[in-house]
Amino acid sequence: MTMIFGGQIDNAVDLASLPEQGMRAVREATSRSGLASREEAEFLFMLDRIGHIGGPDWFPVAVRAMRDFVVWERRPTGHVTEADADWLLGLIGDRPTAFGRAVVFAIVQEAEQPPPRFGEIAMRAAVGRCLLV
Repeated sequence: MTMIFGGQIDNAVDLASLPEQGMRAVREATSRSGLASREEAEFLFMLDRIGHIGGPDWFPVAVRAMRDFVVWERRPTGHVTEADADWLLGLIGDRPTAFGRAVVFAIVQEAEQPPPRFGEIAMRAAVGRCLLV
């Protein structure tokens, strides 16, 4: 875990009151070096649940970091294991947010042979993107 993430995770007992300075530090660390652990990825989903991942300066950074972590930092490189698919779908839950749908869509676009069960979530994300154009 990076020092920036570790400090923010440890200090974020009440995530709703995470100071803007802490959010900026996490965003910059994510943009610069990606995610180093599942704990950091889970932290992004916690931030999403309380509405802290939004806007053009944060949302794409978080989606890219999740995609890169799941597809390129985990082994085997370029693939999503069933265990990682279970973990990610557990984070996303039954009602995926825009962030969760975008993460799955990005993974489906990038991974070699993504898990078939990602298909429905990815399609909903694609339809949402088409409707916004």
